[in-house]
Amino acid sequence: MLKNFFKENDFIRISRRMEIPTWKKWVFKIAGVLAGFLFAAIVVSFISPGSFFKFFESLIVGNFTTVRKLLVLFEEVAILFLISCALAPAFKMKFWNIGAEGQVLMACLGTVIGMFFIAPNVPNAVALIIELLLAVTFGVVWSLIPTLFKAFFNTNETLFTLMMNYIAKGIVALMITLWIKNGSGVIPVLEYGRLPRIGGQNYIINIIVAVVIGVIFAFYMMRSKQGFEISVLGGSRNTAKYVGIDVKKVLIRTMIITGVICGIVGFLLVAGASYSMNENTVSGRGFTAILVCWLAGFNIPEMAGVSFLVAFMKYGAREVESSLHVGGSFVDIVVGVFFFVVIASNFFITNQVKINFKAFKKKKKEVIE
Repeated sequence: MLKNFFKENDFIRISRRMEIPTWKKWVFKIAGVLAGFLFAAIVVSFISPGSFFKFFESLIVGNFTTVRKLLVLFEEVAILFLISCALAPAFKMKFWNIGAEGQVLMACLGTVIGMFFIAPNVPNAVALIIELLLAVTFGVVWSLIPTLFKAFFNTNETLFTLMMNYIAKGIVALMITLWIKNGSGVIPVLEYGRLPRIGGQNYIINIIVAVVIGVIFAFYMMRSKQGFEISVLGGSRNTAKYVGIDVKKVLIRTMIITGVICGIVGFLLVAGASYSMNENTVSGRGFTAILVCWLAGFNIPEMAGVSFLVAFMKYGAREVESSLHVGGSFVDIVVGVFFFVVIASNFFITNQVKINFKAFKKKKKEVIE
């Protein structure tokens, strides 16, 4: 109906952009981020009158005022970025993997098995190697199950990978119930098989690993033959087959890489951060990483930037929630409003909007007459 209105009255014309200069693309992106902050602050002002400027102050206080807050912020960025790297190649070849949440959670389970049963009886270095191998194995297996069904039986990977998330949660909950008899549903903090601290601080090693993997992954996607094959497959499967690319092989190989990265993330979450696990250890990051991938257009440096924005808003909104004493859903509301505006701004990157003021004046004149 709205489209017909515009067509009939010729006030607004919306057309698809064939191309956009890089500088203009960044202008729209930066404007979208600034508008997101502005609208989030306005929402906060409605919830708690007079808190418009307090919102921006709390964003800074919640992220940058102590060393620990900085480390927590950048560790969150690191984890989100790594999960985004795991998802990006699959999405780029149009394999809609919605299962990163479960793939990382199963890797957490593999790590806990190593920490719980093996680490107390072997040197720490050996324990860490075993934990990493278990985490990667669990992550790869959980990634390959829907991939093999897609490759050989052409099943719907979106529903399959989504379903695997809930199965993973069920398995983790069952294992914890069998191991921990007090009914808490949480593995107690484990003392053995931990990653070492750097400078007496947690999280630093997780950040370093994310940087290293990010550099390697960017080279893999942009410079390697396999990265090129992923791009061709994402453009057209028929074209990929025509130039001699084995579609099944590329699909399986790419999802193994996804599983490996998810395995590393699960290992870092447990052995490098929480030293514990429950069914909510991944805490929705697997789904948030989908947002990161799409907003960044599968561009590796941009994914790092969007990951930072997500983490910055998350912890900043928690500080706002604490300082203003508002409800528990406040963080989700503020972050949701922010990214709704940012996503909406992408419309102007892919579409061109022209307002025909002459047609408006002509219609106004006809109505008056």
